[in-house]
Amino acid sequence: MAQWPQKFRGLRSRLLLLVALAVLPAFVLIVSNNLEARRIAAAKVQTDMQRLIRMTVGQQQQFIEGARQLLAALAHLPSVQNQNGPACSALFADFLRLYPFYTNLGAADLDGDIYCSALRMTRPVNLADRSYAIGALRTRDFAIGDYQIGRITGKAAVNFGSPVLDDEGGLQGIVYAALDLAWLEKQAAQAGLEPGTSLTLLDRNGTILVHYPSAQQAPGTSVAETPLFQRITATGGTGTFETRNLNGETSLFAVAPLQGGKATDSDEEYNAYLVIAVPRHLAFAEIDQRFIRNLLVFALVALVALALAWWFANAWILRSVDALRDATRQLEAGHLGARTGGTPGEGELADLAHAFDSMADKLQDREQKLNRSLAEATELKNLLDNLFASIVSGVFTADLDGNISMCNRAALRILGLRDSSQLVGLNLAELLPPLGSSLLPYLYKVRKTDEPLIGIELSHDLPQRGAVHLRFNISGLKAADDTQGIALVVDDITEKKRMEAQHLLLEHMVSPAILDQLDPEHLQLGDGAPKSPYCSPISTALPASASSSMQKIWSAC
Repeated sequence: MAQWPQKFRGLRSRLLLLVALAVLPAFVLIVSNNLEARRIAAAKVQTDMQRLIRMTVGQQQQFIEGARQLLAALAHLPSVQNQNGPACSALFADFLRLYPFYTNLGAADLDGDIYCSALRMTRPVNLADRSYAIGALRTRDFAIGDYQIGRITGKAAVNFGSPVLDDEGGLQGIVYAALDLAWLEKQAAQAGLEPGTSLTLLDRNGTILVHYPSAQQAPGTSVAETPLFQRITATGGTGTFETRNLNGETSLFAVAPLQGGKATDSDEEYNAYLVIAVPRHLAFAEIDQRFIRNLLVFALVALVALALAWWFANAWILRSVDALRDATRQLEAGHLGARTGGTPGEGELADLAHAFDSMADKLQDREQKLNRSLAEATELKNLLDNLFASIVSGVFTADLDGNISMCNRAALRILGLRDSSQLVGLNLAELLPPLGSSLLPYLYKVRKTDEPLIGIELSHDLPQRGAVHLRFNISGLKAADDTQGIALVVDDITEKKRMEAQHLLLEHMVSPAILDQLDPEHLQLGDGAPKSPYCSPISTALPASASSSMQKIWSAC
């Protein structure tokens, strides 16, 4: 079974965890809704940027078509056909006032030298290297130039060129118009863009031609080494993506190419990129505020739920559990009177507490009965121990394998042993060899036949007592009708055997009349034997005729 972490092993912690898990789906729903809202917002922002780009590209096409018609008309003016510079310049200045979205109008000869300009020139200017001039002269048709900073105006513009032909169709030069790119800023301002939205026009080399708001980036600044321009070139200058803007903020981008001119057949037709950007934090500002608000509401609800769970756990669950735990600990410590006080019918925990109290009552009653029984058994055991110790006969017990388990003091005295450690724990075969070995056959017989053996007499030399005569009674120890061990009862009959031998000797050596006057229980025969206290009285009581026949006996006295 899996183990709970240490901090979640308490009932309160588990209940709080359960509440937290219960409100977790709400948190997941809030996060999921936020992610979906951000996805929708990002799609909307990109759609709006694409719409603005389409509007801008459409406006550019209108400007291109207008420039085509204007230059076609200017190419047929007499002052242009005759290359009359002063007259042409004056006329073009009037046209420039009529078309303020152009930065300049002018004309140049076949060598590219400008001879007519709506704006006054302070120095000679040659257009031979400009793509729109090269395209118009080469194709003898309308041409669009690069997006560039004008040499005369100093403004960002896109130039258009158209050939000037005489009546025979001979090529005389070109007329040109420079479209002011400030119209992009005006259109961006009129489009009602969201705060923080920027519009940038970049040429093919990564140079800023126009930037709205104009205060953020100056025209002529190169951004060729930035991640933004690298991403633009990697996507072919079209599409939507997300990267850092020129200020280092993560932004959503929409990019589209703007049509430009080509000097040779191998040049790209598109050589400028229109870039619209919205910082990510601004695009999702309202969504993030709503997400934070939802999180705060969720946090408040979760905290209230956890607080209620904490209160409910203390008031309705842990109070009963703590009472049950305290009572259990007291019961474990031996205080059998500990109770929870639970009332049945008030819930599962109350029923459990009441069942515990009932169990404790029964345990206490059983404990009291056991204590009384133990006191009675102890008293009986002490009585039996005293009786066992006071028995004159020696008693010791052994299991069915002959291992001695207990003995009384009389058994130690009869066997000449100092204490029970010399007897208890030994196997019968190890008892005062060869005494124990002599007893083993009788033990096995009792174990086999389950019949007691009475009056087994054995004579042996004991280390502490010398020659002794012992009588053994061997019987089985019963428990539930099964023999669990062997009981051996031993009596010392050494003195009795000696008296019997003396009596037998007296019967052979002394007449019955004298023998009747003696107390054989107090006579001892043999050299060095203790003198009987009855020797003197007997000698004085003997008749004179019996003295010679009792000489041998009296010598012992």
